[in-house]
Amino acid sequence: MKSAYEIAMEKLQKEGAQKPPGLSEEQKKELSEIRHRCEAKIAEKRILLRQQMAEAVRAGEFEKAESLQEELVEAVAALEAKRRAEEAKVRGETGE
Repeated sequence: MKSAYEIAMEKLQKEGAQKPPGLSEEQKKELSEIRHRCEAKIAEKRILLRQQMAEAVRAGEFEKAESLQEELVEAVAALEAKRRAEEAKVRGETGE
């Protein structure tokens, strides 16, 4: 049984649409570097903030720990958004 994607691609081919061009090796390498760099920054941020959260909990500062948790969520989301934007730039995609 074919997936909806496969059916749509066959329909496009029948209509004469061309398959989107693939990524060059250089683009693949750059995308990989972007992903690795982002993963490293996220890991670093998680380690730092989780240590601070643990210290806050030990000190009984639960509001501070909760605030740090929210900061972590926001920081990860921001780093992932930056990664997606950098990847789109490499792929030649526009934000429009």
